[in-house]
Amino acid sequence: MTSRVKKILSIVIISVIVAITVLTIVLAIVPKRLYNPVVSGYDRVAVYKDGKGVGYDLVENQMTDKQSAFKADLEKYLGDSFKDNLLSSIFQGTGRFENKVVSKDEGNVSTSIAKASGSVCLVFEYYEEQKLIFNGKEYKNPLRPVDQDETITFTKIYMPLSNDSDFQERVVYLTKGDNKSSYQIKFLAHQGDLYNFVQNLENDSF
Repeated sequence: MTSRVKKILSIVIISVIVAITVLTIVLAIVPKRLYNPVVSGYDRVAVYKDGKGVGYDLVENQMTDKQSAFKADLEKYLGDSFKDNLLSSIFQGTGRFENKVVSKDEGNVSTSIAKASGSVCLVFEYYEEQKLIFNGKEYKNPLRPVDQDETITFTKIYMPLSNDSDFQERVVYLTKGDNKSSYQIKFLAHQGDLYNFVQNLENDSF
């Protein structure tokens, strides 16, 4: 092998290494936000820790500075729990995860989920009924007879939290009226920071 060929091969190898390095950096930097099942515009949030709940009124244009600051922090940590990047999406498989709406009766989730011993749970409450929007469009229950309204509505979202730094499958429960849940949404999130934020909240409302 001549010195010229060796030189060309060296340049090619270095170029490939540089290209792979740049691509890896770009994939790690480019953000990717996973599906967030919490509908914006909630009017109240209840925080349950080890069975005890505290409520926070967060009606738009009626909040105090303290309430506004709390909501801003909550939405930051909630939003961060769905932040991903393209590199993680490829190698950890988050991009292949399929969010799902599951029809399953869970009874009174206020008792079984939010107020369960040792649990940490957020409950997002809406004063007006919300329609379930899933993957960018209104979700229709495929199991209901065609002569019945297929639209799924709810007034509360129960989100139990887990102290995980890695992406894990999580679930929220949709309820209306009697707190009985017939629908769940399964999604991916890393909730460690959100969990710690909730744990560090003072046990009083404002």
